[in-house]
Amino acid sequence: GPERTETRLSEHLIQKTLPVDILKTISIVDTPGTNTVIENHQEITEHYLPNSDLIIFVFYAPNPYTQTAWSLLQLIQKEWRKQLILILQQADRASAEELEINLGELRERLSQQQLGAAPIFVTSAKRELEGPPAAAESGFAPVREFIRETITGGNQYRLKLLSIHGTARRQLEKVAESLAAQRAELVRDQATVQKVRD
Repeated sequence: GPERTETRLSEHLIQKTLPVDILKTISIVDTPGTNTVIENHQEITEHYLPNSDLIIFVFYAPNPYTQTAWSLLQLIQKEWRKQLILILQQADRASAEELEINLGELRERLSQQQLGAAPIFVTSAKRELEGPPAAAESGFAPVREFIRETITGGNQYRLKLLSIHGTARRQLEKVAESLAAQRAELVRDQATVQKVRD
């Protein structure tokens, strides 16, 4: 928008505008977390995910193992096949050894769920807000660079097409699964008819 505004559209939805060029081509939706106490938060989150082209999934770096987060990740992979990046936030609250262990575990879990290609970034908002020189260690520069490369210079159209392709592919898989189930039922019905005839 031409100026900074904030408009409440519903109980759980606030629209904000900023005079930032990149926002002419993208919209950013910040949904409730997977373990918040807002009533119906999961439904709110799941309403926006199918329409997203890029999902930035934020984990707590010292403990990225919450079951609700992993359940939502499985849903994203199974139902929508969206472009995904993962961020381990609050890295300043974990030791280097803890971060290394958690990154290894995270990569292993992602691989098990066929999400091994999802980029992972380790960040610290605290360091970012402290300004130079701490900001150089915040981990946000690679995140910014990835987003720039992914959604600017016409790449947002490629991302949108990939998103549509992933969703369409999943829908075709569902149709194929349904047809296979119906074929199996037809074979059973034909066998029953043959028994009756016999």
